[in-house]
Amino acid sequence: MDLKDWLIKNKMSQGDFAKLIGFKSGRFQVNRFISKTRIPSRKAALKIQEVTNGEVTAYDLLFLPRLPIKENKPDETGQQQQEKRHDEHVLDPYWNL
Repeated sequence: MDLKDWLIKNKMSQGDFAKLIGFKSGRFQVNRFISKTRIPSRKAALKIQEVTNGEVTAYDLLFLPRLPIKENKPDETGQQQQEKRHDEHVLDPYWNL
């Protein structure tokens, strides 16, 4: 879910959300995340994910389109491929999750 949509859904101002996640700079930092002019740090992204109960994920904050989840199909040798999360290949190098 987009952070802006979450704030609207929960009837919360950017300033109140900034206080909730512990930002000293107030709503300006949150506004930059919403306007997609700044990507939050790993620590901030994980805090946002925690405060929103996972409705806004670190992946959502990267501003990337969601990729489909790979189906767990057998390869040419008949063995099952290991299933990956849809965001695993994107998040791990950048966020070191």
